[in-house]
Amino acid sequence: MFLQQYILSEIDLASLERDPGLRRPIWKYPPNVRDDIRKEYIRLGAYQPQLRKDQYPPTEFGNQRRRFQASWFNTFKWLEYSIAKDAAFCFPCYLFENDASSQHAFTIDGFKSWKRVNDNERCAFLVHIGGSYSPHKKAIKSLKGLKNVTRHIDKVINCQSLEEVRNKIRNEVGDSKFCILVDEAIDASQKEQMAIVLRFVDVYGVIRERFFYIVNVIDTTSSTLKKELSNVLTRNNLSIQNMRALVGAAEKQDYVWKFFSMLANVVNIVTGSSKRLSELQTTHGIEVDHSVASGECETGRGLNQIGNLQRAGSTRFALPSFTK
Repeated sequence: MFLQQYILSEIDLASLERDPGLRRPIWKYPPNVRDDIRKEYIRLGAYQPQLRKDQYPPTEFGNQRRRFQASWFNTFKWLEYSIAKDAAFCFPCYLFENDASSQHAFTIDGFKSWKRVNDNERCAFLVHIGGSYSPHKKAIKSLKGLKNVTRHIDKVINCQSLEEVRNKIRNEVGDSKFCILVDEAIDASQKEQMAIVLRFVDVYGVIRERFFYIVNVIDTTSSTLKKELSNVLTRNNLSIQNMRALVGAAEKQDYVWKFFSMLANVVNIVTGSSKRLSELQTTHGIEVDHSVASGECETGRGLNQIGNLQRAGSTRFALPSFTK
């Protein structure tokens, strides 16, 4: 990779020769940078200078004078014209010709027998195209393949990166119990989507929340969401038996419900008065200072910051915390 980058630094892609009669053959570049050269030429496109008819030089053929015609570009999209050589070239064949080729008429030497162009089925351009397995057809196929890779490489890398991230989250969850947070959204094309977040306790006893997946859904009915959710969990080897619904469980346990109800009252009482909140923060600050002095609490950047009391949410419980 370093060698390739070094070689490319020696080759100025921005100043590649456009005229097909002057440019360097692809096979004369180092093998490991040829695709980069090809991609840059593909980005630039075939060299098709649109000149006035009288600007294409005439060539004598017996008692006739003929010249290149710009209208040929419309019929043969692969066609290129060299102003330097007054000759026609083939863009795909130039890109994928190798040094073993013995036919250089449309790649290095250039073609300029204009009288052989408008000759019905014997047209030199049609002869060059050839049959299904001709060098030209193979070059066209290679060109399409390289353009396809160039167009989708970012999506491929992004897709692989997301799969690496999901695997890491899956490993974090392991065989632990987990719950899910589900929300709906609408993308730019107005399609319904279901966002899935996993909430679990890792091996260190720390509560984690990880954004895991976005699924396109046809509607947001319970049956559809359940089906898509089950599919996601199954594909990622997450056992449905390990999934827990905390809100539903809490509503059926009186002592849990009473705890969070009283907790909500405490938050309301404390935050309803700036004096009570200030006293609580002061008291908590003294406790933190004592913990730091005794070695029970560690210090460092971002640690022991003063926060606010958090209210319990309807989709998950956020325990209140006061730190300095």
